[in-house]
Amino acid sequence: MLNTLVQQMLPLYITQRSIYEVRERPSKTFSWWVFLAAQVTAEFPWNLICGTISYFCWYYPIGLQNNASVTHTTAERGALTWLLIVGFFNYASSLGLMCIAGVEQEQNGANISNLLFTMCLNFCGILKYPTGFWKFMYRANPFTFWIASVLGAGVGDTPLVCSSKEIVYFAPPKGETCTTYIQPYIDEAGGYLVDSEREGYCGFCTASNTNAYL
Repeated sequence: MLNTLVQQMLPLYITQRSIYEVRERPSKTFSWWVFLAAQVTAEFPWNLICGTISYFCWYYPIGLQNNASVTHTTAERGALTWLLIVGFFNYASSLGLMCIAGVEQEQNGANISNLLFTMCLNFCGILKYPTGFWKFMYRANPFTFWIASVLGAGVGDTPLVCSSKEIVYFAPPKGETCTTYIQPYIDEAGGYLVDSEREGYCGFCTASNTNAYL
């Protein structure tokens, strides 16, 4: 989505910059930083509209509001997610303006923004866990914190129920029940016991809350 937004915005910026360079700058009507500030500000209303539409097309159809109802924070978490999505659109337009500000051709600006966007995706901790030097990129990447915020607002603090394929079965030592054997581990690492269909075995789900994964 970021690449599409940037590519739609760059031609308009090139046109406005050309007008500024042949008219406003020679006549000293206003300085270059006023021009850039105006370009950034002009994108805010459109980002607000597009971000709001994207929010309603994504947040409610997949049912993320149901996760918030468990903690009785539906309004708060919904509003936070909306702010994050609108912020993403503002980030996309600001990144595009940064890439094209000192570049003559819009294609070059688009290529630079695509490179930066690809690096953000690759080192935000989802596609690949960072190792070695790239841990720096993981910490310096704005997508790292944006995705963590979206996941926290969307699925955080929600009860988990394991499917039958996710349940781990084990046999407790002689003289101990399932509860007495596994309870110290549950107190330390989380999870919960389930009724086992296998005689002599205990059923265990490794997580009882989404926070264990987040």
